[in-house]
Amino acid sequence: MNEVKTLFLNENDGENLLHCPYCGDEYVHLRKPLTFSGGEGYDAKGVFGLDVRGDVHALLFEGECGHQWALAFGFHKGSTYFNLVPWKKDKEN
Repeated sequence: MNEVKTLFLNENDGENLLHCPYCGDEYVHLRKPLTFSGGEGYDAKGVFGLDVRGDVHALLFEGECGHQWALAFGFHKGSTYFNLVPWKKDKEN
């Protein structure tokens, strides 16, 4: 994976603006959120690179620059983990 650049920049009169984590482009679109059911066990373990128990939730983004990525969240033993990973539309839509 490429080096991740800054995700948020404080712009537009003090509001935070989401940028592409790969190239820094500011034109980013939120796509549909996804939930992978893990139930009470480890059925979603490994989804988006998370080693967690229970569900994994992911927000999918696509930049006008052409990059696509997911910001995924999962829970395990009292802690919430997250991962930013590349995403391809043809695999998730």
